[in-house]
Amino acid sequence: MISLFPAAEPDAPPRAPGSPGLGHVAFRVDSADALREAYFDLRDHGVTITRAVDHVSQRSIYFRDPDGNTLEIYYELPDALEIFARGRNDRDVPLVFDR
Repeated sequence: MISLFPAAEPDAPPRAPGSPGLGHVAFRVDSADALREAYFDLRDHGVTITRAVDHVSQRSIYFRDPDGNTLEIYYELPDALEIFARGRNDRDVPLVFDR
């Protein structure tokens, strides 16, 4: 069972990075192609992508639901655990998709 409830008042300022609480919900896809398809499906349906980022061990797209909650769809690289073991060194490079 999953219970959802408001974490803050609707007009509250955004949560500060690193502070306790839910920052966003993430959904994992199985391939880079699936991530690319999700990106264009969202855009084609009028959803604004707030960020698309290469995090070294994963590729992520971020957007907001109609209530303003941040959602993420990501693809984790097959060697993500090895990348973490070596030290992630996130570079957060913008991720660009070609049609």
